[in-house]
Amino acid sequence: MRFIIAIVAIVFLTGSAMAQQPYAGLQERSIKTLSDQQIADLNAGRGMGLALAAELNGYPGPIHAIELASELHLSPITLANLEVATQKIGATQAAPRATHLKYHLSTVAILTPEQVTRYNELRGYKAESPIQHHHQMHQ
Repeated sequence: MRFIIAIVAIVFLTGSAMAQQPYAGLQERSIKTLSDQQIADLNAGRGMGLALAAELNGYPGPIHAIELASELHLSPITLANLEVATQKIGATQAAPRATHLKYHLSTVAILTPEQVTRYNELRGYKAESPIQHHHQMHQ
């Protein structure tokens, strides 16, 4: 009976020692937070399971769609199609970007140069304000 109690105690103590060091040995990895399989997946352009929720809820992965191109009857992406597609994407992004930047310019117009400088300091940017920069460039 004492033998069984001793074995249980050893297993318990060993288990709790292992539980206290769950990451022991991981510091030797080339990228400490990634397993060798994850690194291989990353180098091969595989998703590493990061988009599993999307995949299992009906949102196709791009690499898998390309792998199934013939079965999905995908059309080839030619340079001409790529050019048209990127121009459309650029135009789509341009409108909200212009609107967003317009309000940044409006904000600078209503703040004093000191407030802009303080804002930049609080945000962790270079302390010089755009107004000061503009003034220095034209001197």
